[in-house]
Amino acid sequence: ALATAIYGEQLGFEVHILHVPQPPTAHVRDNLLALSATEAHLQLAAPPWRAPAALARLLAAPLRRWGPRLVQAVPVGGSSVAGVVGMASAAFELAAQIRRGEMPMPARLYVAAGSAGTFAGLWLGCKLARLPIEVIGVRVADWPGGTAPLAARLIARTSATLHRACPELPRVRPAPWHLHFQHTQVGSGYGATTPAAERAAERFAARGLRLDPTYTSKVAAAVLDDLQDTAHRPPGPALIWHTLPAGAPAELLTRARPGRLPAAY
Repeated sequence: ALATAIYGEQLGFEVHILHVPQPPTAHVRDNLLALSATEAHLQLAAPPWRAPAALARLLAAPLRRWGPRLVQAVPVGGSSVAGVVGMASAAFELAAQIRRGEMPMPARLYVAAGSAGTFAGLWLGCKLARLPIEVIGVRVADWPGGTAPLAARLIARTSATLHRACPELPRVRPAPWHLHFQHTQVGSGYGATTPAAERAAERFAARGLRLDPTYTSKVAAAVLDDLQDTAHRPPGPALIWHTLPAGAPAELLTRARPGRLPAAY
């Protein structure tokens, strides 16, 4: 949402953002303060199951004003075919690093799975790049987020799009049961940390790696659990795909206008 507000504003778009609640961590607080420095219109759907109706209301005014041709809705979590293509491209970058000897071939690649776009792109990219890597999505969101059927649909849609643009690329349509997801780190829900995630964050911080409570600390916890479990230990190196961005831009935080945030926030 913050990235959409920043870049949408630079490109001259009027940006409307719909949020669902999550625990108010320092990470969330910084993002909201940064958003308050933009001109984005913010709306909170509470409880989360009201999001579809809230989205319909949010879209109504822009659609009346601009018409459907000039209104673009970004899916929840930002997971779209375009985003999945980007992550598939990242898997080819990974293949190039392995070929150059910059890193060993991982046996497994662990990544946070919310709206499943990052997982879908990496899984598809590894297949197209012929990387023998087991991609594991560590679920961090409540149902239907972080699930195999969601990822399978994204992979199939993206593969079809790529095949139309480049017919020599094979069509890939995985069955959901062929996709590997771990469901042990969700805890009490999206954005809520767990004791295992907190311990993982501390261990990684001691090595100079910052993790966030919503996504990356839960992935690290899943990897550490597998490494300690003889039955589930990776047969070779485990790669964590670190999805934490650099954080809210300091320049926006200095211009924060908390009074712009709606009362619900």
